[in-house]
Amino acid sequence: MVAEGLTDDAKDAAIDEALQSEIAAAVQEVENLPPPARASLFDDVYATMPWNLREQKDELEGLPRAPPHGG
Repeated sequence: MVAEGLTDDAKDAAIDEALQSEIAAAVQEVENLPPPARASLFDDVYATMPWNLREQKDELEGLPRAPPHGG
């Protein structure tokens, strides 16, 4: 791409900076979301959940809630 004049070090640095900024913003947005429900761990994995995972999901849902981070 450099040989074709499509990019240079300055353009690469600007793209890298923009991407790093976009990634940091996305990470911050996700970190500010509340934690997902524990049972959602099993969602969207199988069209029909196998019996052994159903048992694990039921067991997980019966456990007490974990304390929040930093709490």
